[in-house]
Amino acid sequence: PIEKGTGQIRQLGRLTMFANRESIVRKLRGAFARVASNDFNTERIDLKAGVRFVVIGSWGGGTGAGTFLDTAAIIRQTFRDEGVGRSVEGIFALPGVFKAVESAHAKMKANGYACLREVNHYRSEPFKVAWSDGAPEEKINALFDRYVLFSGTNYAGQTLARDGDCYRAIGE
Repeated sequence: PIEKGTGQIRQLGRLTMFANRESIVRKLRGAFARVASNDFNTERIDLKAGVRFVVIGSWGGGTGAGTFLDTAAIIRQTFRDEGVGRSVEGIFALPGVFKAVESAHAKMKANGYACLREVNHYRSEPFKVAWSDGAPEEKINALFDRYVLFSGTNYAGQTLARDGDCYRAIGE
C-alpha cells in the first residue's frame, strides 16, 4: 500500500485511485449521507441549495496531481442521480508553493505543467474513463465548476515563507 505518497509519479497516483475506487466511492457516499442527514440541516445550512464538494491537493507531487481529475469524475458520476444540486470545486497548490524543496524534486514543475494542460483541456472536452476492464467508457463533462490555484506568490510579489502558510490560506 502507498502510505507516503507516490514519489512524484502521477501515473502511480492514478493507478492507486483505480485500485481503490470502490473504497473511495463508499467513503464519499458515507460522508454525503452524514452531511445530508437532518443533523446538518439547520437554518444556517440549507441542503436544498445544494452540496459543495471541494477537492484539495497539490499539483507538484504524484498523489494529488495524479488523482485530481479522477476524484472530480468519481464525484460527478457517483452523485449525478442524487437529486441534490452539487458543485465540484478544486483548490490546488502549484509547485511554486514548495520552493524550499523544489530543487530536490525535479518532477514538480513538470507535474504542475501537466496538470495545468489537463485542466485546460477538460474545460472544453469530456473526460473519458473506463473504471475497470470491460466496463463501458464514461464521458463526464465539466469536471470542475470552479478551481482556485495557489502559486506561492501574492499580488504584491511576496512569497510564502513556508509551505504550511499555503494550508492556512486554503483554510481561510
